[in-house]
Amino acid sequence: MYYENGGSTWTDNTGWVGGGDHCTTWFGVTCDENSHITELVMNGNQVSGVYPSELSRLGQLTDLNLSSNTLTGEIPQDVCDASGLTIVGDATNCPNAAGEEGCCDTVV
Repeated sequence: MYYENGGSTWTDNTGWVGGGDHCTTWFGVTCDENSHITELVMNGNQVSGVYPSELSRLGQLTDLNLSSNTLTGEIPQDVCDASGLTIVGDATNCPNAAGEEGCCDTVV
């Protein structure tokens, strides 16, 4: 995600490069006791490019907020279909409008 979504220009990219532990050093990442990523909160962090489809591989993800960035394209359906995932997204990325039931729980 760092390389595909403009990581070098993010407002905060602490820990994303250099081999540190993703749970303790990567900005915006929260993990469970088994080092599975449970939260990715990087709203307003200048994340750019195509909405990352790789997020569907994060099977323990419960909170996703990539709003207020410049991501293009809709949130991939497999990310939308993830069980137990709360998604905050921009109107340009969410397949549902604000106030409508759908992929994004909150549309900003």
